[in-house]
Amino acid sequence: MGQSEFDSLKARLIELEERVKYLYHKMNVDYAEGDLKTSDVRIRELLLQKRRPEAITMYAVLHNVDQEKARQAIDAIDKVIGA
Repeated sequence: MGQSEFDSLKARLIELEERVKYLYHKMNVDYAEGDLKTSDVRIRELLLQKRRPEAITMYAVLHNVDQEKARQAIDAIDKVIGA
């Protein structure tokens, strides 16, 4: 890979990062470093408030999965954050 290819990829990466920041801002989502499955602050807050059914529904909508897959993901997130 030559320097011009590297520079082109770097520019594209920067552009994509800016687009992701824009989308997070438009969706009013706070990003937290770490596991992407636990990065949505709203889901963590719902779990910490013991509002599990709402967290499952929100996960299903955000990740475009069915309720069972969302429940499994919430179970895993719950273990990580210890809610």
